[in-house]
Amino acid sequence: MGFGKSIPAGWDVRFIDDLQSNMSAGEMRFVSLRVSSPANADAGYHGFRLFAGSANGNVSFSTLLVVNITATHNLAFTDATNESNVWLPGISGNLSANITNLGSVDSTYSYSIGATSGDCIIDIPTSQGMEIQVNASENIDIEFSPSGNMHQWDMCGALLEATNIDDSSVVFQHWFNISIGVSTSLEWVDASPSPETLTPGQPLSLQFSIVNTGSEEESLGFTIDGDDDFIFSNAVPTSSVDVGRGNSTTFYVDIDLPTDTNLVGIQNLTIEATSWSSWYSENLSLIVDVNEVPAISLLGPNDNRIVVGVDSATLLNFSAENIGTSNLSLNLQSTGLPSGVTVALDEMSNLSFSVGQAKVLSFSVQTSAITPVGDHSITLSLADSVGFVLVSQALTLQVLPTVSVGVSAGSNWVIVGAGNSTIFSINVANLGDASDTISIDLDTTDLGSDYGVSISSQTLTIDAGQSQQVELSLSLLDTPTSSTSDLVIVIQSGLDAMVSDVMILTIHAQDVAAELTVVGQNTTSASGSQITGSAIIKNSGNAIDSFLLSFSGLNCMPSSYVAQSLNPSESTTSIPFSCEVPDAHLSGSGVISVRVQSQTDSSMIVEEQLSYTVSSTLYGSAVTISSETISYSMSYDSSSTIEVVVSNNVNHIITGTMSVFGDNSGLFHAEWTDFQGNSGSSYTLTPLSSTTFSLTLTSMSNQGGIADITLHAISDVDGNIVTDSSPSIEVEVDAIHTAPDGLALPLGIEMSNQTGLSILSGGWIFALLLVMVMRSSRKKRKVVEAEMDLVDSLLPAAEFGALPPPALGGLPMPAMAGDGLLPPPLGASEIDANETMLLPGRKVICPSCTTKLSVPRGSVPPFRFSCPSCEESIRVSE
Repeated sequence: MGFGKSIPAGWDVRFIDDLQSNMSAGEMRFVSLRVSSPANADAGYHGFRLFAGSANGNVSFSTLLVVNITATHNLAFTDATNESNVWLPGISGNLSANITNLGSVDSTYSYSIGATSGDCIIDIPTSQGMEIQVNASENIDIEFSPSGNMHQWDMCGALLEATNIDDSSVVFQHWFNISIGVSTSLEWVDASPSPETLTPGQPLSLQFSIVNTGSEEESLGFTIDGDDDFIFSNAVPTSSVDVGRGNSTTFYVDIDLPTDTNLVGIQNLTIEATSWSSWYSENLSLIVDVNEVPAISLLGPNDNRIVVGVDSATLLNFSAENIGTSNLSLNLQSTGLPSGVTVALDEMSNLSFSVGQAKVLSFSVQTSAITPVGDHSITLSLADSVGFVLVSQALTLQVLPTVSVGVSAGSNWVIVGAGNSTIFSINVANLGDASDTISIDLDTTDLGSDYGVSISSQTLTIDAGQSQQVELSLSLLDTPTSSTSDLVIVIQSGLDAMVSDVMILTIHAQDVAAELTVVGQNTTSASGSQITGSAIIKNSGNAIDSFLLSFSGLNCMPSSYVAQSLNPSESTTSIPFSCEVPDAHLSGSGVISVRVQSQTDSSMIVEEQLSYTVSSTLYGSAVTISSETISYSMSYDSSSTIEVVVSNNVNHIITGTMSVFGDNSGLFHAEWTDFQGNSGSSYTLTPLSSTTFSLTLTSMSNQGGIADITLHAISDVDGNIVTDSSPSIEVEVDAIHTAPDGLALPLGIEMSNQTGLSILSGGWIFALLLVMVMRSSRKKRKVVEAEMDLVDSLLPAAEFGALPPPALGGLPMPAMAGDGLLPPPLGASEIDANETMLLPGRKVICPSCTTKLSVPRGSVPPFRFSCPSCEESIRVSE
């Protein structure tokens, strides 16, 4: 199977299976034929001849296949309007609609507006379109006329309908929308570039208006720009101004320049209006023509005073500067001049000034013999060529009489020293014929830093023909670099600064010197006596001076002496003096220093020494030893303290030690403590001084006794050993009180404690029985009384005191010994016969003689020592 001719390009016509095999006679089979047309196939009928032939024989047949291609219609719409196009209220415009034929056949369409939206008038100027080939397009304009009431972001829409000319049932629709935009536009009103004329110092007031020609209301800001010299008042609004579309706003600006500005001629100013929403701006250029300003400054004397004498002349200088903006040619004018006075410009000066030029103008003021003396108010002015006065200066013209001054003194030299300031007087005279104020100036260049100068007054008002004295105070500040220096004194008239006088004062440095002669008369003396002598002072300097005489080493009379003023080379008369030698003065040689000091220069000191000798007072004892009392007592277990005073009796420095001597001094231990609390008995004493010791005596025995002691001081006096003793001191030590071992009865009868207690107990029992017998029989009373008398005679109550209590349970009563216990009986503890224990308070009891003793200081048990009472060796244990 096949086709009768070739297949057109783009077509696909074929059998799915083009070979059918083994077909039986009369058999019918269905064969699939695939037909595909291209997208651009023309609409209409297309024929294809189909052929079939037998493979086994020459048999074939064909048939005609007709394919009808029907037409399809489709359109695509796009907005082809220029993107820069802005739709504005009240302004018509065309929207360009692009229409593309996406159908299969060329087509022609008519166009209309099917519907609208928004406040716009919409129309199609041309409703009939052109034939649009397949895949081709055409543009159709749609006219939009937005209402003038619309604003930015408002919308309008139109439904465009395209109807096929060949088939009115084929209709395509598409909505086209527009959005109202914004146009910003500002326009200055009457913004002509004509120059405005401005004179500095005379403000120019201008009115400005601006119209909002845009499509929306604008918030406008304004700025003005120009040279820094311009001054703007009632300036452009500083905050934003809202202006509706089509409306305008008006404001005023005052423009000025300072009178001293350098601006002149055409100046450009710019006023800028800026939209704060779009930053669109509109500038207004303003041209200002600044007029030239004639101005000049004039500065005369500091005090605005002109001083000139009668029939004389003076030159007056003024500083002038053209501070305007125009060149100047000026004239000098004056008013108020007294008779005989003329003011003229110096020939070297001229009154022509360029802009900014400064000059010194010299004016000559001339008086005559007829010019009245006194102060006159005058005015000097500078005027322009037409006589307009630009600047004036009010002055005082002081016309002075004849002026003359003079300065003098008694001498033209002076001596200045380092002491008090030197006062030098000068005479200042007014030699003129009018009262004058005279100033005094001191030129101290030649003095350098050697001298200081002060003056009592530097300005004097002196009547004509009179004079006044002025005092100069001159002082020496440093060692002069030369022997002489010149002080230049200049006086000047206040009426005429050209009148002055000069005096040169030569200053000589003072030479301060002195000589001292000291003569001793009695230079050997004992303590408490006097040393005598005399002194002579001589002024060996070059100027009058006075001197201070003083002494050191001893108390001398006079202690100081001020000599009268001495001329150069002049001496004083002999000045006697006496010096007291103190009682406590050390023996041997000494020196008295005699000094002379200048009252002019305190650093000038002359010193001489006078030697003297003090004899020794060592004739016997060196020290005296004293105490508060000469009798002391103490208990066997206590101590006593004696305050001892040791006094130096000689005029030597002595050293020594204290000690204790005497009978029974072994009853106690002696310990010395000085006045500072230090242990020891050493001393060092200056003449007539004393020191105090505390002597502590501690009992060393229980048996007591009386000691007769003396205190010895062994002193070293310049190598000589001298021993001094105190008066005898009695020290009594009370012995220990021991309890009795039994009863002592009259007639020499003694009995033990046990026997006495038994008798006493029997007495009590006997007394009880006696009472019982007395009750039972009166007859026996005499016998009982006789027995009681016998008992009373054996046991007198007055001798024994109160009876002790009876023994309880047969236990013996403990024996008491003073304020301590008696030592236990031997055999009560395991100790040796000569051994004892250390008791509280560092006490022991001698086993041999039962004496209570204090142990040596610093001893630590176990140790041995000898009892001072019985000389038995004792071993002390804890």
